Amino acid sequence: MNRASYDPNVLTISELEREGSKKLPKPIRDYYNGGGMDLLTYEDNMLAFLRYRIRPRILVDVSEVDMSTTIYGQK
Repeated sequence: MNRASYDPNVLTISELEREGSKKLPKPIRDYYNGGGMDLLTYEDNMLAFLRYRIRPRILVDVSEVDMSTTIYGQK
């Protein structure tokens, strides 16, 4: 993990929005948080983030973990 961009105050999307808003000038913050006036993209983005879940694995053997993946049939 890149420690330069890690913020211990940010664990959720709403916390990321809150902390990011503190760093933006007001006109940019208002435009961004307002979703560019129509809110359509903003709502789509929020719904997309809600689709992701982190599922904790309890009592799973992790002594040999394979972090590789396959894309277009290539490992």
